[in-house]
Amino acid sequence: MSEKEKSYDATYEHYRGRRRYTVAHPAHRKALVVAAPDEVTAIVAAAKKWKVRWQSYEFYAFCEVSIYNKKGAGI
Repeated sequence: MSEKEKSYDATYEHYRGRRRYTVAHPAHRKALVVAAPDEVTAIVAAAKKWKVRWQSYEFYAFCEVSIYNKKGAGI
């Protein structure tokens, strides 16, 4: 995979698919682009990158997950 194709900040367990999600949390300044098969695993990968416990209600309840759109991304 070339560097241009690697358009994400985190990945879920070496996920090789094309799905990308934007994960934002109020406790973290910058949203992450995550390569993951679905929204829940995107939250798990973001938590690992941010070094927080994803099962904690204070974390996952306030996460915002959306499908990543390269053209309209303001990240």
